[in-house]
Amino acid sequence: MLTLCAAGPAGAQFSALNRLEIQAGNTPFTEPSGLTTAFQQLNLRYDAGDLRLALRAEQFLTGDLTSADGTSQADRRYTSLSQVRASFNRAGFTARAGHFYDILGRGLLLRGFEIPGATYEDAAFRIRQSFQRDIEGASLSFVTRRFDLQALRGRPLVSVLPPTLSRSDRRPDLVTALSGAVRPGPVQIGAMWLRHESDAQDSDFGSGFVNWAGPHGASAYVELARELGQTGGLLDGRHALYASVSFGQRGLGGSLEYKDYGDFFLGSGFNDPPSLVREHSWVVLNRSTHVLNVVQETGFQLEVYASTGAAGSVIVNGTRAVNDFGRDFVYREFFFEYTAPPLGAMTARAFLDVAEDPLKGESGRRAVGVYLDRKLANRWSISLTGESQWFDREFVEPANAHNLVGGLTVSLSSTYSAGIVMERSTDVFVTDDPRTPVIEEKARYWLGGNLGWRPNRRHSLALFGGTRRGGPACTSGICYELLDFTGAELRITSRF
Repeated sequence: MLTLCAAGPAGAQFSALNRLEIQAGNTPFTEPSGLTTAFQQLNLRYDAGDLRLALRAEQFLTGDLTSADGTSQADRRYTSLSQVRASFNRAGFTARAGHFYDILGRGLLLRGFEIPGATYEDAAFRIRQSFQRDIEGASLSFVTRRFDLQALRGRPLVSVLPPTLSRSDRRPDLVTALSGAVRPGPVQIGAMWLRHESDAQDSDFGSGFVNWAGPHGASAYVELARELGQTGGLLDGRHALYASVSFGQRGLGGSLEYKDYGDFFLGSGFNDPPSLVREHSWVVLNRSTHVLNVVQETGFQLEVYASTGAAGSVIVNGTRAVNDFGRDFVYREFFFEYTAPPLGAMTARAFLDVAEDPLKGESGRRAVGVYLDRKLANRWSISLTGESQWFDREFVEPANAHNLVGGLTVSLSSTYSAGIVMERSTDVFVTDDPRTPVIEEKARYWLGGNLGWRPNRRHSLALFGGTRRGGPACTSGICYELLDFTGAELRITSRF
């Protein structure tokens, strides 16, 4: 556990963040059902003027139980120093060494990321870890008002592989990149080069972009990346094209984006072009998010929002994505959300969503939902949420599927909270018990309770008990799979 807090030379500062998660339980249909595990992440940082030093340590512990297949849970334990980083920043010059995050352009060639507070557990390894893709190496950059220069070299992490595997397995790719950009007025013009080295092959890629920042909140961006040495047109062979225009002023705004990606999954997946699919906060919609396939995908996204104090605000979004795998699989989604103006102590939001997702075998998908929040006396508040989604599964019986989510939360200021979440599904993809030869069709239920305590800004405690539904989850354009869970979970976060 953490025992460090501040104090150092004049002008220097220590800080720390510790996150501890303890679980007693397991995924449904899995033995042992009473598995006890603990995951802890400790982050330390030292700032002294232009210099910053940081490190991260992680630990995963399990009981000594043995699974039904004879696998010992103890084999999944680890303690690792997962990140060490030093950075220096002065007068536009930045140098970094160790483990860092970076992005080239809009991520067509390279994108590192971290989902703060997220814990990832792969269904195959069953080992909990932080969810991130850092780069182990070094980076130099110099930025002025008129031009940018950057060079980096390092090994990106394969984010889904656990720390129990070797470094060569988790960091199989070596990337070297150079980038530069100039800003003549409101336009920025830049180019990037990336070399990818691995045991399988070495490849070189190039990218160019134009970024315009106009008046009245208007902007435009276009970037084209290709593997170098190819013949044919700009959009032939391995390529990625992304373009966007947007505007926003006085309660009215919108954006239009276009993508054309062909055979552009680089290495072990260290790039991450924009997906052009709206990231929803609603549970049933976030879980149904279309996941980008950079092997072959074209499409666009259009969104408009408008806000007036008296009439509330609306968001309208339309998305289309086409995957050509011998035949066209066309994903379509229309989303509408309305936020009502405050009615005394009451606030409300509601949405309507219509989609077709042939890659998932979901046709005629519809969803509606509402969220209500009411401020009560003496800093108390209560919130209610309800969401419903239905669609037809192709090639399975019964075809009709219905997902239902309901939640109730009571809070006292930001210090105490208590809530309950119930879910129901008739989707055979989740009602079926994989341990039996028949397909279970009876509706499946999840019921869980949450308690929260936040005595101050530095410390928080969250307790969950019951059953929790997993599935895809998307944050900041990054999607990953959450596992179902039955049992109890305690999470303690402390900042010093």
